[in-house]
Amino acid sequence: MIFYFNGLVPWSPLIYMALVLVFSAVVKPPIRFLAEQGAITLWDGRISRLFIAGYALAALLLLLAPAPLSLFERVSAVLFLGFMLQLSMLDATAGWLPIEYTGVTTASGLLVMWQRDEQHLWAMAGIGALFAIVRFYCNYRAKREALGLGDVWLAVALAAWCGWSGTLQALLTGVVGFVLWHVCSSDARKEGPLGPWLCAGAMLALINRVFNPVVVW
Repeated sequence: MIFYFNGLVPWSPLIYMALVLVFSAVVKPPIRFLAEQGAITLWDGRISRLFIAGYALAALLLLLAPAPLSLFERVSAVLFLGFMLQLSMLDATAGWLPIEYTGVTTASGLLVMWQRDEQHLWAMAGIGALFAIVRFYCNYRAKREALGLGDVWLAVALAAWCGWSGTLQALLTGVVGFVLWHVCSSDARKEGPLGPWLCAGAMLALINRVFNPVVVW
């Protein structure tokens, strides 16, 4: 993948600082949600700052992209990253993907795609069914909930925004990242959330689509 940028490069430090401030505000609703659920002690400020920095960098890359993207497309891409940041933080800190957040992400994706004359309903149904089957199989083999229902709804939300191609790239990248992290973990029995890896995969799939994609499905 080769990166070329537009004329906003000289302003990139200021844009990045602004994005950090915006994403810092984006994570406040999840904090309030956990507080309302009595789970605020699960929130990790250090992880939050790390995620904010990473997603702000991804948003900066999208804003600097030279591709013929309209202002609406660039803003909607940053909005999508904001949703991914919220879901990543909730799952990474609390191990939870509430339907309140996955549902809003899905609805927003449908609205944005409707504005762009794109509909991903078949992709949503197909990806949702696929993940539901995988969840049933994993839980049956493990005799417990190994893959949560929140991950299924997250996959549906990704399909609403990304369609078949982008979602498959996101799922593949996310699952590979999760497996590698699990294998390299010092605790062989350590488990962790899949959601942040799927969200990161979606972020990379979006960047791949904007910057001269080398992976096309």
